[in-house]
Amino acid sequence: MSRLKNLLFDNLKGIKGIEELESILAYSKEISIPEDNLKINLAIIRGLDYYTGPVFETLISDLPEVGSVFGGGRYDNLIGMFFEKEIPAVGVSIGIDRIFSAMDTLKMFPVETAITQVLVTVFDKAAQILSFKTANELRKLGINSEVYLGEDDLSKQFNYADKKKIPLVIIIGPDEVKKNVITIKDLRSGEQKNIKGDNLITILKMIK
Repeated sequence: MSRLKNLLFDNLKGIKGIEELESILAYSKEISIPEDNLKINLAIIRGLDYYTGPVFETLISDLPEVGSVFGGGRYDNLIGMFFEKEIPAVGVSIGIDRIFSAMDTLKMFPVETAITQVLVTVFDKAAQILSFKTANELRKLGINSEVYLGEDDLSKQFNYADKKKIPLVIIIGPDEVKKNVITIKDLRSGEQKNIKGDNLITILKMIK
C-alpha cells in the first residue's frame, strides 16, 4: 500500500481509496479472515456511474476459470436518490448459473436428487385413468408419486425413472387389471412382484 500512496500522493480520491482498502484489510484480519482469501486487484472495474467505494468480485479457488460468481461494491448515493438523503450501502449480485455449473463440476449435488418415490407408468391410453387413480391413492398414503406423461413404450418409461433415480416403478396393464393387481419393480435391486390393487400400503415397506 505504501507504494500506491507514493504513486497517488497528490490524488485525494486515490488516497481515500487506498485508506478504505487498508480499513477492509484491517477489519478482515481482526475477524480472522485468512489472508489467502483476499487479494487486492486494481484492475477490477464495476459500475463506474454509481459505485462510491471499493468494489469486489468472488472466485471459486478450485475453479478460477469459471470467473466471478458474485460481485458488488459500495454505493452511498444510489438508494438516497429515492429518499432525498444519503444512505450508505453495499450490494452484490450473484451469478447463479456459474455457481450451479461449478457445483456440478465439483460434484457437490447429491447423487439421488429425485423426490419422487414411485413412478406410475401408463401402459396404454385405456389404462391412463387407472394410472392417475393409483397415483392419487399413493399420495393419500404420503408416498410421493408421479404419473408418466406421454405415450412412450414401457422401456422408455423405465429409462426415465432410472435417469431420475426414482426407486420404484408401477405397471398396470391389461393382465394386472384382470387380476386386480399391480406390478411393482424395484429399480435398485431389480426385484419385481405383484400386490393386490387395494393393498398399496405395502409399497411403504418397499421404499425404505
